[in-house]
Amino acid sequence: RRSSDLPIVLADRTSRLAIANDTVARRPYVRLGDAFLTTVPANQFIANTSFTWGDRPWTLVALPLPADRFARVTLVMHETFHREQARLGLEALDALNNQLDARPGRTWLQLEYRALAAALDTLVRDTAAARRILADAVLFRAYRRSLYPGSDSLEMSLEMQEGLPEYTGERLAMNLTGARPTRVAQ
Repeated sequence: RRSSDLPIVLADRTSRLAIANDTVARRPYVRLGDAFLTTVPANQFIANTSFTWGDRPWTLVALPLPADRFARVTLVMHETFHREQARLGLEALDALNNQLDARPGRTWLQLEYRALAAALDTLVRDTAAARRILADAVLFRAYRRSLYPGSDSLEMSLEMQEGLPEYTGERLAMNLTGARPTRVAQ
């Protein structure tokens, strides 16, 4: 695919200066190599997101980009996934997950995350041990969800809306940087 098929814009929050890989009809720009310099519309909040500009979806990433290459690739690919989510039929509502703000919900979520990180750290050395630790993570999740009836569907919506983009970003960052699963565990 051509880069213009995957429109992305990097923008500065203060100056609103934007560096894009394509142009927008009736929007002034200056060509700089393969990039186009312009400004983001005044009504567009500058954040890491996707948005419609000139009747098509764009990825918007706020500058400055992370200095760390893994974090930079993760961020850009996460936001690019958001742009494509609806087209892929993987868009979900940003459902409120108030149970994750309650102390027990947050505690069991942190235990789940720590177990998942430990499983990733262990995976490269001992697959069987990683599976046992992963079982703990699943148990922590099940218990947390048992405390808050209906939270499983709320969390599933959050996992679709944010988990898939984050997984995609980190998976591609691992592929492009050669990072190991332990980096994701961090």
